Amino acid sequence: VKVRKYIYENLKDEWLISSSTKEIYNLIYIHLHSEKLPSASLIINEIKDKNLRNKLTTLIFDVENIDTSMSMVTQCLKRLELNWIDNRINDLREKLKVGGGSHDIDVDLIKEITDLQAQQHATKKIVQNFG
Repeated sequence: VKVRKYIYENLKDEWLISSSTKEIYNLIYIHLHSEKLPSASLIINEIKDKNLRNKLTTLIFDVENIDTSMSMVTQCLKRLELNWIDNRINDLREKLKVGGGSHDIDVDLIKEITDLQAQQHATKKIVQNFG
């Protein structure tokens, strides 16, 4: 329950790149903070898309073979966050390169990049402490 609640409180769906992973997360999100999870078959049977249903089934069997710890979950979430930050910084840098924006827009982009770099630095420190 502790691990699920941690995921519920800390994972941002924008960090998930794959649309199918986002869909699965959105299906199970509401159940993460529950004391007792509904049966996997109940959730799987709600999924209409065959590929998505197969992916979730595979994930369920894979997860059952993993001994999870708070440390492992925290590292995974921080790595997802770092990946999202890296992608976001690169997107913002591309917008600056393309140009065409007003001075105010460029300043806003630079400020967001600076804020993300600070967040990136802090998150990397957390990941390194687990190393």
